[in-house]
Amino acid sequence: MNNNLTPAATVLVLRDSEDGMEVLMVKRSKKPPFGNLYVFPGGKIDEGELILDAANRELQEEIGFKSTMLKHIYTLDLAPGYIDHKTYIILAEGLSPSKLPGDEPEELIIEKCAKQNLSSFLNENKNIDSRALAALYI
Repeated sequence: MNNNLTPAATVLVLRDSEDGMEVLMVKRSKKPPFGNLYVFPGGKIDEGELILDAANRELQEEIGFKSTMLKHIYTLDLAPGYIDHKTYIILAEGLSPSKLPGDEPEELIIEKCAKQNLSSFLNENKNIDSRALAALYI
């Protein structure tokens, strides 16, 4: 097994809107490897970077918000024994606008879904990242 662990942060984003609580996701590029996949903001944790700092950086790069309330809620081991990778699921609340330049090759599409409509959204969209699905059910 490869001992070069590449940790990543996936950020479950909840925002209080005029219509109640909503979940924010990102619709990725049509190009491989993403193919219009819905994901939560996230990415690689840089060497020496703290998990919550990485999560807040990714929020600002990918959806243009920063969070004042970040909480590590779960660690996913995707396929122990096969894939040497951990994804840290972070809950982000207390959002305010803040944009950092990111490393994405094209503009990301932000998808907003009212919390009460989440089941319908998941039934209608089958192109959802497995880590995002897992985060929603934790």
